[in-house]
Amino acid sequence: MQLLALFPILISTLPLISARNIPRAPRDGFPQPYQANITPECTSFYKVQQGDNCYELVVNRFKNFTFDEFYAWNPDVATERLDCSNLLLNYWVCVGVNNKTTPPTTTSTPLPTATCTGTAVSTPTPTQPGMVQCCKKFYKVIENDTCVLVETKFKITDADFRKWNPSIDKDCFNLLKDHNVCVGM
Repeated sequence: MQLLALFPILISTLPLISARNIPRAPRDGFPQPYQANITPECTSFYKVQQGDNCYELVVNRFKNFTFDEFYAWNPDVATERLDCSNLLLNYWVCVGVNNKTTPPTTTSTPLPTATCTGTAVSTPTPTQPGMVQCCKKFYKVIENDTCVLVETKFKITDADFRKWNPSIDKDCFNLLKDHNVCVGM
């Protein structure tokens, strides 16, 4: 006889426990709740808000640490695809350790731009951050897309794809699902 048949009410009322909701012992100085397995050396924290993603935090908001550092400080955020899908809404993440401070900078390196020619077309939203303004052909990224898949589908070079979508990192880890990218000028 199956265990479920013997104790259906008991089993159906137990809370589900996953890596995301296992209770964590409070750490001195750590805000609650915090993302699991934050480095104990963390000195600066940020509470994840609606619409945040790793690209937004690392590149747009703080601008003074790398994806590798962010993932090292918050190892449970990273996934096999390094798509940051384990970033939990309203949980605190580490955005600085020791001398690596986190105030947003006021200057940034300009992204390379493509030359606009011809008549502009209506741009669908949302778009991949940093996408060129004069794009004429768009593609909405879906689950499991990679730069290579998109480039192959539209028969474009990697150089052009990155020129038109310059914020995409070298490993294409920040290609945002449900966002439009430029695939033709």
